[in-house]
Amino acid sequence: MARFGLHISSLRMGRLLFALNGLIWLLISGLSVPRLPGSNDEYYVLYLIILLLMFANAGAMFVAALWLGARRWLSYLFALALLFGNIVLTFTDQVGFWDLLTLFLDLGILLLLWRRRSDFLSSAVKQGRE
Repeated sequence: MARFGLHISSLRMGRLLFALNGLIWLLISGLSVPRLPGSNDEYYVLYLIILLLMFANAGAMFVAALWLGARRWLSYLFALALLFGNIVLTFTDQVGFWDLLTLFLDLGILLLLWRRRSDFLSSAVKQGRE
């Protein structure tokens, strides 16, 4: 990207990808609302819980995008836990287009965070000294 005069750090790119992932989860959640069965369906509560978890995941993605800017060790651990959870849960049911899209985003963010881990480790050392 620097070739075109646009330089984005890997941490900023990770934050942008977290926000994009959050938008995708928000879209998936919103598209799932009309597909929610009637309240007399025997699986209604289960579908409702899954839908709420999808909205919560979108929110967690936005929190990670914002919190990573603080470069705190705890924000790094939160982001890693969120990514690992999403990666594992991708394979717990049918894998379709949206699953693969978010999986590749998760893996990309994970790679970017791994490259910048020293920023967060040095933050943890500084916090320990204070």
